[in-house]
Amino acid sequence: GDGEMGEAVILDKTKLKNANLTIETAGSVALKPKLSLNGIITPNEEKVVNISPRYSGVVRKINKRLGSRVEIGDVLVTIESDQSLKQYDIKSSVSGTVINRRVSLGEHVDLNDKLMVIADLSSVWVDFRVYPRDFKKLKTNQDIEISMLSVGPTAKAKIEYISPIGIRDTQSMLARAVVDNPNGNFRPGLFVSGQALLTEQKVFVAVRKNAVQYIEGKPVVFIEEKSSEGSKFTPKNVELGPSDDKYVEVYFGILPEQRYVSDNSFMLKAELSKNMAAHSH
Repeated sequence: GDGEMGEAVILDKTKLKNANLTIETAGSVALKPKLSLNGIITPNEEKVVNISPRYSGVVRKINKRLGSRVEIGDVLVTIESDQSLKQYDIKSSVSGTVINRRVSLGEHVDLNDKLMVIADLSSVWVDFRVYPRDFKKLKTNQDIEISMLSVGPTAKAKIEYISPIGIRDTQSMLARAVVDNPNGNFRPGLFVSGQALLTEQKVFVAVRKNAVQYIEGKPVVFIEEKSSEGSKFTPKNVELGPSDDKYVEVYFGILPEQRYVSDNSFMLKAELSKNMAAHSH
């Protein structure tokens, strides 16, 4: 009749103790929903320097390889000038890492040639793809938690930039976070996942997510009624709304102040199916 699943589970005080159930009270909660996004780490382009020759000439020495660490003032390349036939050094104006190298010994280079690219990777960009249905959920300055896809480090950052222009081939939009990377764990080219923290939503009735069990494919929450002998647990059909890490809204099926089972609610489901099996013979 009122959304009950027929059978109830009755536990006396001893069984109740052994079942180790956690009983909580349903009520209003401020949900903290998150939006999951996929992203890729790229160098922070505000901290990337292209190295070019001052005068055209022939490359006589190359001191740094791809991936080399560079400090300000380090000699990167030595070039013999076409005009003076003297050699001059190109020194680094930044500290960072060589992320690209396009020059080889004995090669003739001109003024506009890019010899190397050096990036300061102590901060990197993470570019996330956002799909149209989620555009309006994001705004700049929003907090986002970023984690490597396998195991590995996580970082907290903020969304600094949301692109006004969509990406045509994927019908998505770009949201960018700037991430501090002091240990160099976030390497450009690697994929990451992000959890953007959305605006809190106050809901009238919510239960802990682990309270929800599925019986015959339908979500139920076990409600407790106490008696002198012990407790009676009745599975109530519920209609669920939005959720966050811990809680899920219940649109229908549970009233505020009702006592329900959260931790170990699966014990009651198991008990119920034992009872059902016993009755079906």
